[in-house]
Amino acid sequence: MDDLPIDEDDWGVDWPRIYSEGQGFHESHFPDWPENWLVTIRNYGRWLDMAPV
Repeated sequence: MDDLPIDEDDWGVDWPRIYSEGQGFHESHFPDWPENWLVTIRNYGRWLDMAPV
């Protein structure tokens, strides 16, 4: 099964930030998105795991 993509238009709205902050992440701690990564649900989770605790 392919990874579930996140629509590029959805990425520009507020839900990723709101969801992340609701899970205890603050945007000042967000790492840069790796340039070679596709915008997918799985990579979004990996990206959140990259943030410092």
